[in-house]
Amino acid sequence: MSEVYKRSFSDGIAIGFGYLPVAMAFGITAKPLIDLLYTTLMSGLNYAGAGQFCYSKYILILSRTI
Repeated sequence: MSEVYKRSFSDGIAIGFGYLPVAMAFGITAKPLIDLLYTTLMSGLNYAGAGQFCYSKYILILSRTI
């Protein structure tokens, strides 16, 4: 059983390092648009990486129309 956990952990680390550049790019682009709380919530609750960028663009469009 411990071998399964070791394998799962090593697979999870590789996936996490692969997602790190996307997360950093989203943080950089979202900083001028929304505050830290909403950025963190979007990163934690949205499982579609591209969806985060679409939502931040949607916020930018809405802020220009108001």
